[in-house]
Amino acid sequence: MTAEERLERLERRVEALEAQAQAAQQEVRAKRFVLEDENGKLRAMLGVDKMGPALILWDENGKPRASLGATKEGPGLGLRDENGNHRIGLGVDEDGPVLTLRDENGKLRAGLVVYKDGPVLGLHDENGNPRATLFVRKDGPSLTLWDEKGKLRWEAP
Repeated sequence: MTAEERLERLERRVEALEAQAQAAQQEVRAKRFVLEDENGKLRAMLGVDKMGPALILWDENGKPRASLGATKEGPGLGLRDENGNHRIGLGVDEDGPVLTLRDENGKLRAGLVVYKDGPVLGLHDENGNPRATLFVRKDGPSLTLWDEKGKLRWEAP
């Protein structure tokens, strides 16, 4: 091998190493990333643990406001109000998608679930008690209403 051939071979190796180094600079691997604002307050965290990956966002007052995660059961999104109360939940599990809406006290007020048989809409009172359920099945819809004591008031069919 001539000196010129050896030099060309060495240049190709250097170019390959430079390309690898450049690609490595574009990728960061970690188990957790923490983002702070200009005052050093925690504002976001992206991490992975035994449950799975999660992204959590905090407001300027240090309260968690949003979370997105994926577990063995499925993905989920949670939104909280300024007091830290869970207000909205959205997820997908083995039975299908689920949407929950809660009031300022954290009580479940509405829920929507889509099962294999069809969707179910549930409406709850201020105590979290079910008051109305609409179920749409392949064989037709059904509607059920309860009073404030949980007594069945009306059902069709």
